[in-house]
Amino acid sequence: MAESTVLEYMRKVSSTLDVENSRVKNILELQSYQKYVFSIENVLIKDEQLYIESGFAQILDSYVIDDIKLCYLLLSRFPDSLVGIQSIFQTKVKEYGLSQLDGLTHSKDHPVESSVFVEKIFEIYNRFNNVFVDSFSYDPIFSKALDCACRDFINHNSISSNSSTKVSELLSKYIDSLLKKGSKIADESQSESKLNMSITILRYIEDRDAFQDFYRRNLARRLVNDQSSSFNSEQSMISKLKEICGFDFTNKLTRMFNDIDLNNDLNSLFNESSVPDKNIDFSAKILNTAAWPLSYSKSDLILPRNLTSVVDSYTQFYNSRHQGRVLNWLWQYSKLDIKFTPPQKGSQPSPTYIFTVSTSQYAILSLFDSSMQDVIAYSQISKATGLSNHAIDSSLAIFAKCKLIKIINDQNESSSSTSITQNSSFSINNDFRSKRLKINLNVPMKSESKKESVEALKYIQEDHNMTIQAAIVRIMKTQRSLKHNVLITEVISQLESRFSPKIPDIKRAIDSLLDREFIERDSTNFDIYKYVT
Repeated sequence: MAESTVLEYMRKVSSTLDVENSRVKNILELQSYQKYVFSIENVLIKDEQLYIESGFAQILDSYVIDDIKLCYLLLSRFPDSLVGIQSIFQTKVKEYGLSQLDGLTHSKDHPVESSVFVEKIFEIYNRFNNVFVDSFSYDPIFSKALDCACRDFINHNSISSNSSTKVSELLSKYIDSLLKKGSKIADESQSESKLNMSITILRYIEDRDAFQDFYRRNLARRLVNDQSSSFNSEQSMISKLKEICGFDFTNKLTRMFNDIDLNNDLNSLFNESSVPDKNIDFSAKILNTAAWPLSYSKSDLILPRNLTSVVDSYTQFYNSRHQGRVLNWLWQYSKLDIKFTPPQKGSQPSPTYIFTVSTSQYAILSLFDSSMQDVIAYSQISKATGLSNHAIDSSLAIFAKCKLIKIINDQNESSSSTSITQNSSFSINNDFRSKRLKINLNVPMKSESKKESVEALKYIQEDHNMTIQAAIVRIMKTQRSLKHNVLITEVISQLESRFSPKIPDIKRAIDSLLDREFIERDSTNFDIYKYVT
């Protein structure tokens, strides 16, 4: 049915009702007037409900708020008549959302940017939320329709089809970009508005456990690397998350901030009580293992001598104040600012550059400063630093890309090739020049970022498996005996507020608990499980 035809009919009905109301209101008694109006409405609206509904989808597409409101006002005279357009509205929101997200350019090699994905959801949500507010007047049944549709297209689209945690990952990355130094959004009120919208989207995400893990990891990086744009914004975000994610989650985040505050005092005391190397301005962050999602692995890194003395001094200082505690140094998260002044050429003084580097990068660069030779072989770097070939290659590739070092693949001349082999040698580029005086070389390689993402996903999956097993044990301990299908339904019901457990994962958890004799099968009916006391 053509939109204009239905729309014209609704306008005529509205006009007719207005005329009849004003005409008979003053000549009929109240009881008679109500019966008369009810009869007209039955004929013009109730009896033509299917006809009106037939054009409602096109009216929604036109996105004329007053036309949508007219349809709602007419049908709302019969409350049960709103069910039809409620269903159409829900379907339209879902279809529109899916088509918009599916239209975003993405591939395996070029995944969608978090800002593009999240802001497209903002756009879709705002479009239909305006309809809900202005046309449906906050009617609760349309609020429910909007919520259901948003939950569907946000969690189940082409971008998230291969991973149930993809939406959580993209949303956490987007929030990280808003809270990190260097954010393109300078207006604090605009940033706050985007954070509020992010919270709205989080309400619709099914796998909130995954979001919590990604958020903690991103927050940890911001705090460790001093990248938070504003502690007030960070604290405000934690307050917003508390309502959705609960106290246990936000309590861990608060403990992370407390550690940072304590470290400021601890570093001040260290600098006052010791006589550190005047060439090194040292500060440490002592982080509680239980609160921080940072992985520790024993490192073979051999620290430069000047850094070793400061680290030993700090370790002694800390142990004198906290006996029985063990410090595990996480060098992969540490960084340094080093100064480099190329040799002066001519009458103009050479500029001094400040490079931000990782500890492993500094271990390599310090060799050029301490060595009597101008050229250092790959084998010398490997022996002096204890780093793996992959770590050495990654660091040298970054130095070569910014032209801080020269790669020498031939003993007689510098090769123009940037290929690094174990037979290569390297020298500092004394002709180095850059328009920027402060340069960040502590950039994680794509392979390292991908590895961290894989580790996060592995941790999330393991956490889900343990949570499912715990839910099964709780249910069986209470019920003592349950059928297979009933148990699966109960597990899904208990965990759906945190994430949507998949049936194959629940079955694997049941098998694991059977093997470990937490539960057992009934001897007469294998479809029934019994709790083992």
